[in-house]
Amino acid sequence: MARFRFRLEQVLDHRTRREDLMKQELARAMAAVALQQEKAVTAERAVESALAELRSLMDGSVELDRLRAGHDALTLMRARAAHERATVENLAVVADERRADLVRASQEREALTQLRATALERHRVEGLRLEGIELDELAMRRATRRPGVAA
Repeated sequence: MARFRFRLEQVLDHRTRREDLMKQELARAMAAVALQQEKAVTAERAVESALAELRSLMDGSVELDRLRAGHDALTLMRARAAHERATVENLAVVADERRADLVRASQEREALTQLRATALERHRVEGLRLEGIELDELAMRRATRRPGVAA
């Protein structure tokens, strides 16, 4: 019987490599989201700390310039925290896109894998059919060679 050869094997290999690449890209995107979330949490803590410091300044007598400086610092920290949260959201969108890309790549590879399995099964069935034909021919030849045996 002839050796099985899937004619789309190179395409399947390419799709498998592409799927692996998509997995790596998703992992990088998720790592970027996690890192950015840490930055956002740090920025939120800085806002809380600056707010607590500003409140403690207002408890006693304080110079107006120092109060304004504390307020300006708080405003800047709030803006930074908002920016960090927005960046987390943007990176999460990118990670979702990478996840969708991976799903598509997996589906494309799986379709070819199933096609290969179907082709392999057809090849196996055809091999069994040819083997059966050969056995039938062999049995017919043996039956016709024996003297005194009716065919």
